[in-house]
Amino acid sequence: MTTLITNDDGDSQGLRILFEAAKEIDNNAYAIIPNRQRSAIGCALTLHKPLRLHETRKGTFTVNGTPSDCALFGIHSEEFKKPEFLLSGINWGDNTGMGPLVGSGTIGACWQAALNGIPAMAFSIEATNKEWRKKESWGDETKLRQKTVELINKLKPMCKPFEFLNVNIPKNFENSEIEFVETIQRKRYTTEIAKRTDPENEPYYWITGQKVETGKGTDFAKLREGKIVVTRIALSAFKIQ
Repeated sequence: MTTLITNDDGDSQGLRILFEAAKEIDNNAYAIIPNRQRSAIGCALTLHKPLRLHETRKGTFTVNGTPSDCALFGIHSEEFKKPEFLLSGINWGDNTGMGPLVGSGTIGACWQAALNGIPAMAFSIEATNKEWRKKESWGDETKLRQKTVELINKLKPMCKPFEFLNVNIPKNFENSEIEFVETIQRKRYTTEIAKRTDPENEPYYWITGQKVETGKGTDFAKLREGKIVVTRIALSAFKIQ
């Protein structure tokens, strides 16, 4: 089986950990990632400019596009062997709740895989701070890689074409149990459009919001309880022809 790895953070520690984990299972695994950080870009595609492909190190390639571009590049480009499985992540910060299902670039790559009949998994880890670029923020990378290998081996047999698994790992994951969750928190934050003024006295706007109460029994609640939360997203839930 040939595995494609991608993400929305570019060449991050999370990507390297996932790549190493995938290679332990599939020696044919390769990575196609955005050449810069592309979080919260959902399923966006680059249709207005050329895409450039560069190999940055053996088995890892960058594209000046989005995570969805990377997924489609692996699936449809003649530059690579078509993958039979896709892994996206490891994202710094969890992707629980309904918002990330439509907004996360990490998950966006999995939507593209599912639409093309490629089984996929998105991996995210609960963040302890905003310093995702710092290697030390990721803690014991060996333990995280081992846990990722364990999760891939356990969950991969459950993955089917036209669907994907959204996997969220708690910050203290070593003794965590896997829990499949069907109840997704609708909103994690309120939505506010803040109007501000720049030094030239011109207005600008910032999308912001405040945290809302954690819903009982939701994917977010289970993650906060220390569970490894897995949500199955299947296109069969829709009438598609």
